[in-house]
Amino acid sequence: MVTKGPTPSHERVHGIGGWDPRDRTLIRDHANNIVKHAKEAQLDLVKPVQVLAELIDNNPTVHDLFTEMLTEVPVAYDRDPSFRPDIGDVPTPLNAINFQIQQPISYSSLIQIGTPINALLDWPMGTKAGFAAFLRDDVNSCFEAILVFWGTFLKSLASIQTVTTAEGGWLSAAAQTNPSSPGLKDFLETYSVPDANDIHYGFRSWDQFFTRKFLPGVREVDDPQDSRVIVSAAESIPFYIQENVQLLDSFWAKDQHYSL
Repeated sequence: MVTKGPTPSHERVHGIGGWDPRDRTLIRDHANNIVKHAKEAQLDLVKPVQVLAELIDNNPTVHDLFTEMLTEVPVAYDRDPSFRPDIGDVPTPLNAINFQIQQPISYSSLIQIGTPINALLDWPMGTKAGFAAFLRDDVNSCFEAILVFWGTFLKSLASIQTVTTAEGGWLSAAAQTNPSSPGLKDFLETYSVPDANDIHYGFRSWDQFFTRKFLPGVREVDDPQDSRVIVSAAESIPFYIQENVQLLDSFWAKDQHYSL
């Protein structure tokens, strides 16, 4: 049974997992910032983005879906379409994605910073056309290649530029003392780093920094000898709790099926 109640404000609406800010102006502004830098950079399209562009150009159905997703208004925004980012035509988000996957992630205390492509796709994926487009294997194959490209970049030396103790960096004094960035607090007393005297703390890529290890004795696993205790392997938000789970009951995570 569905009960009716007051409609929450846009600031309280958020997606499952809380990956995007509740305040949708932050999503819009973050997307617009990427679009702005992409227009200034005017980078040539890398291969995976070029493949997506060709799919959109050559497949009439995909072309119509991508065009419509940029003109429709998602349900989440129907009360105030002013949250629409500046991505009114297909080349704009393609160029923005192309720019983002060739850049290191700059420090920010905003939750959006870790998922910048989410900001670009938040509006179009929320439309009916966007939903239909992202059910297609050919579209998802293109985005898989795009994300693999970005993942490769984030493992390269070029990605380490923003992981620095210099002003504005992820390891700067401001970042390590910002209450909105608790994961960076007391960094050297919490995490194992290759070289504490280096401006990058010895990290050689964004990926190495992001997957850093705790120092021995920090955040130890609770009751490691008790098989009845399950701990979260990541800093995450519980999505669903089920009691009396049987050993062979199946459940899924990220489209993969598991059992105890």
